Amino acid sequence: MKLYYFKLFYRLLGVNLIFTLLLSIMVSILDSIGIGFFISIAQYIFDTPASQTSYVNNSITHSLSRMGIQIDSVRQLFIIGLVAFIVKSILFYFLQILHAKNTTGMIRDQRITLITKLERVSYIAFTDMDFGRIHNVCTTEITKMNNALRYFLAGSQYLTMAIVYLLISFTVNYQISLIILIFAAIFLLFYSPVKKYFSRLSDKVSLAGNNYNSLLTQILNNFKYLKATNSFPILSEKIKKYIDDAETSNFNILKGSTLSGSLREPILLILLSLILIIYSAINHTISLLALLSLALFYRTLNFIILAQNNLQQFNSYKASLENVLQLESELEQNKELDLAGKVFTFSQNFHLQKISLKLKDKLILNDINLNVPKNKTIGIVGQSGAGKTTLINVLNGLIPPTTGKLRIDDTEVSSFSLSNFRSQIGYVSQDPVIFNDSLFNNVTLWAEKNRENLKKFQNAIYIALLDQLMRSYPMKEDTILGEKGVILSGGQKQRVAIARELYKNVEIIILDEATSSLDSNTENQIKENIDALQGTYTLIIIAHRLSTIKNANHIYVVENGTVVAGGNYTELLANSPEFRKLIHQQREQ
Repeated sequence: MKLYYFKLFYRLLGVNLIFTLLLSIMVSILDSIGIGFFISIAQYIFDTPASQTSYVNNSITHSLSRMGIQIDSVRQLFIIGLVAFIVKSILFYFLQILHAKNTTGMIRDQRITLITKLERVSYIAFTDMDFGRIHNVCTTEITKMNNALRYFLAGSQYLTMAIVYLLISFTVNYQISLIILIFAAIFLLFYSPVKKYFSRLSDKVSLAGNNYNSLLTQILNNFKYLKATNSFPILSEKIKKYIDDAETSNFNILKGSTLSGSLREPILLILLSLILIIYSAINHTISLLALLSLALFYRTLNFIILAQNNLQQFNSYKASLENVLQLESELEQNKELDLAGKVFTFSQNFHLQKISLKLKDKLILNDINLNVPKNKTIGIVGQSGAGKTTLINVLNGLIPPTTGKLRIDDTEVSSFSLSNFRSQIGYVSQDPVIFNDSLFNNVTLWAEKNRENLKKFQNAIYIALLDQLMRSYPMKEDTILGEKGVILSGGQKQRVAIARELYKNVEIIILDEATSSLDSNTENQIKENIDALQGTYTLIIIAHRLSTIKNANHIYVVENGTVVAGGNYTELLANSPEFRKLIHQQREQ
């Protein structure tokens, strides 16, 4: 048992860990007292009457008196022994309750910690993370971490009790205790390679779990492609290998644990016999104190073996524990700073001034200047890969620019609370976000279903042209949309996402090619409704179809990460060859 893990669990559990060990010590002491007293009573019963008269004034009672326990009669021996066992049982009950509280409390706290840290991690750092690993840690690994704690606490408890029994045994008979100590040291020495073996198995199980969840996530996200192209068997073979690796290691762990448990009693009996032989050869007789020491030895070695078994189990879960803590550390290191700032206000203009962005040593945006007046509609157009979506990610605060400034009126965006700033922005992406929940919850994000919210909901779905679709469902707004909106067409998903942002009381709505999946008729209908919002919302539209932004107040043309032209639709058509090229290409499609 390494001090590192004790410090680690102390950080996670606090004083509860100390209370656990203290209760273990008290249970051990009371158990030793009870054993000593009942052995003393047994000796009294089998002694001659002459010996019984003076018995309570010598032998084991002398040893117990050195612990501050004075005995005057056999009745006292019986009562104190019985009380010791009863109190020990009560304390042992509370010890197990504390174990349960520690383990269930820790898994709850760690899950909350991971979710909180995931919420705060920066977007740019998140894009480099392994989603399967995150899923594996937050589900499977954190449960195994709970097992690691349970076995660590049990192992620590048994080891503590073994030490206490050994110390008491030394006060009773140092010769047997010394023999016990030597055998225990030899036993733990031979256990060291076993511990390393289980640590390696634990690492394999954890790694296989990460790989399995990572690949499973990719399979689920790309199911349609894999099915349509018959590529599923390739990934199936790969994921089966990860499953086999994990289960082989798990089987070896269980096999080793079973073997350890099966050998516990034979090992105890063999060592007990050896100690009796060695002690008899030295002293030629077995005294009452020697019997007590042997009883304490049985307890000591039993708890050493139990400690070894539990710490062996801990080693089999140790990698899961370290996996959880490593992810927690990575999330903390990539935390997005959201310092307390001003409350977001927007009355005139949103400026992007000389914005440049470099990602992984590649220049993505170069010297962008862009002005978004309040309650105006701004269009952003350009070839695929021109940097339009990245520009939006800078605009909504997901990616901080390498150089340049973002200003709301005369205030830098960095002066606002980042979370408050983002709460005023609605965002509809080209890949609509649909939750496996009802239409109402998808649009309102689980708002209370009261009269006011229902009215806002009805208005949002009317503008997004979802009211007829909703009426076609028997459950109306309570219809479950399924995983990723499986019951919806691509256009319907886009409309749900648009309705969600219309439902919010936001200042700015960003539509990132939000009508790209719509048919021409639906797109025209939504375009008319979006045009009707002009003057009420500040709209920023990345347009796949240029007709969508025909009535925008101002349009920016982006090429190779730079704004190459700006103006309204008519002005750009007359003056911008880049814009005319985009129109020509779209007509050819």
